[in-house]
Amino acid sequence: MKNENHSCENCAHYFQHYGWTANHFVKVCCGHCKKNKYTKKEQKNFPFINGCEEWQPKEKEIARQKKNLAENLNCMAIKINEIKDWLESCFLKL
Repeated sequence: MKNENHSCENCAHYFQHYGWTANHFVKVCCGHCKKNKYTKKEQKNFPFINGCEEWQPKEKEIARQKKNLAENLNCMAIKINEIKDWLESCFLKL
């Protein structure tokens, strides 16, 4: 097994914050954890270099999100085709 860096920034639960500058987004030096709620004092040291007991690899979460996105896009394509067919049938009746 490869040696993984278990910092918060490599965790599936870490949500990176971004700022808008000129015409694009840029990473800012902060984020938050979607899994744990930290006190104001703990947040001063966040993101943690060594992560926490809830750490999970980000790759698994990204793969899950891609799979869900593909399924949602397929459902949307089916619904759009149904709408197209309905509209065509309505206009043919005119």
